Amino acid sequence: MGSKASPEEIKNVGNLTDNWEFILGMKPLKPGTPESRHNIFMISNEKRWTHIRVNMHPDGGISRLRVYGEVLVDWDSRDAKEIVDLVCVINGGKAIGCSDSHFGKPINLIAPSESIGMYDGWETSRNPNRPPIFKTGPDGKLELPGMHWTILKLGHPGMLSEIHVDTLHFKGNFPESCALEGCDAETDDLESLTGISNKKVKSRKTKKLKSADWFELVPRTILGPNEKRQFAVDEGKKVTHIRVSIYPDGGVSRIRALGKIII
Repeated sequence: MGSKASPEEIKNVGNLTDNWEFILGMKPLKPGTPESRHNIFMISNEKRWTHIRVNMHPDGGISRLRVYGEVLVDWDSRDAKEIVDLVCVINGGKAIGCSDSHFGKPINLIAPSESIGMYDGWETSRNPNRPPIFKTGPDGKLELPGMHWTILKLGHPGMLSEIHVDTLHFKGNFPESCALEGCDAETDDLESLTGISNKKVKSRKTKKLKSADWFELVPRTILGPNEKRQFAVDEGKKVTHIRVSIYPDGGVSRIRALGKIII
């Protein structure tokens, strides 16, 4: 709302001015030159917020506002029978970690909208354990010494019924296959979830993760280019995290994990 707002608009804004709390006091801003235009302020506040109000003094212009934080969904107001994409970021889903994110980060997998390009998905570099010549096993899949993986946390523990794996835009660099697993964990610590140290994760010197606490959701399945695959999941187990493994490497644009929350 600017200075040309109507009396009704001014009245409506006035109704929203009660009970606001400062989460950041008055701070000086720098000019919009390339070297100074980004003004970053840390916020120390753990309350749940649905709206923010920006006050600038005395006037002037702001080109962009970015607010970083954790999504807190009001699950008490949701129907427990509703089928929800529990891993989507708007429902509180998170990307916990991965073996590689050379071309695209795993957080892109759980964006609410359809991918708009390869850069808008999760894409790895070439797996360093790739053999010089690929061989096909008796099951029709490539015989590979390893894979790349990412772990995603659901926004709320739930029972999954369907998982979507979308390779939209990945026409020549899609994974040969993928597998998905679930677990019921109370921690987001990567070492606890994978059984390997963070140092080894960053060095990509991993071939196979420990699977003591993980159970199969979707077995290793052949993927195709630029397509969305939908997999039915046997309900019955509580899931807090899912692990997506791609063989041997490549890119995936979106992951959807549909199910019902567990109260």
